[in-house]
Amino acid sequence: MIKATKGTAKYRVHTKNGKWLGWITQYNENDPTNGYAGIFGQEIDAIQVEII
Repeated sequence: MIKATKGTAKYRVHTKNGKWLGWITQYNENDPTNGYAGIFGQEIDAIQVEII
């Protein structure tokens, strides 16, 4: 999860198997679809972040 103190963080992650996951703009540990990036049990090898 990423939260910006100014603006909004737009972020996505790349899993070790070579797939970029969708962009996330929210911050909610109880929402695995829209609240944070990643898939439980899969390694992340890259993160892309934009502040909008």
